[in-house]
Amino acid sequence: MASSQIFLFTTASLALIAAPGPDMIYVLTRGIAKGKKVGLLSAAGITVGILIHTLLASAGLAALFKTSPIAFLIVKYTGAGYLLFLGAKTLFSTEKSAVHGTDGPANKKTAFWQGVVTNILNPKVALFILAFLPQFISESAASPASQMLILGSCYATITLLMYGLLGYFTGNVGTWLKSHPKAEQWIQRFSGLVLIGLGLRLAFLQQK
Repeated sequence: MASSQIFLFTTASLALIAAPGPDMIYVLTRGIAKGKKVGLLSAAGITVGILIHTLLASAGLAALFKTSPIAFLIVKYTGAGYLLFLGAKTLFSTEKSAVHGTDGPANKKTAFWQGVVTNILNPKVALFILAFLPQFISESAASPASQMLILGSCYATITLLMYGLLGYFTGNVGTWLKSHPKAEQWIQRFSGLVLIGLGLRLAFLQQK
């Protein structure tokens, strides 16, 4: 890939990742509600989800979401249901957050896998990968699939850096909540409503 293409790809990736979207909102709300460790692990989970979508796209499987309405609907409603479940669980939870010392190994592992599942079950991400990455594949590439994997890995790395910083610094807000239990309760409710909103948004996503 020429240096001009690398520059264009990096610039476009930074702009797209920085634009507010479901993944950013997810990391933001989890970091604020549960602390910086959960924010970081949520970002890592989202990144792994992007890598999995890249693998599927390079294998040609992501095209199924573009051509099969049934496959698209199954993944879409499964993802929407999962987000609605997480939102309701957060909204009505009576458990204390990570800033109160409940952020044990199990909770950390859960935060990571929730990020992975949330990203994987969003067919819009698969369609985005399928539409975005091929634009930067060289016509003379010996293996377009391998080049797509490299580009997807670079995009995922940039995502991890940006969302990791977001999760870490918004997680600092969580430490402030330790001495403000009322504020923590309202933030937790807000986070639950945001997750429910993301679930509803995904449920009404139209296949293009």
